[in-house]
Amino acid sequence: MARKPAPPAPLGRSRNLLHDHPLLKKGGTHGKSTKAQRRNDKVKQRREWDYPSRAAA
Repeated sequence: MARKPAPPAPLGRSRNLLHDHPLLKKGGTHGKSTKAQRRNDKVKQRREWDYPSRAAA
């Protein structure tokens, strides 16, 4: 099967290569989601409530 020809180059103004690429804006630091953080806070609070002596540890 023959390969598809490459699409023609866009006419008009070319993209500014010094500008940020749109896909790079999706990146960021990896970490816990806000849902996971909220759940962790609830678990901590519950532990402190149930076992006040262990909360310091």
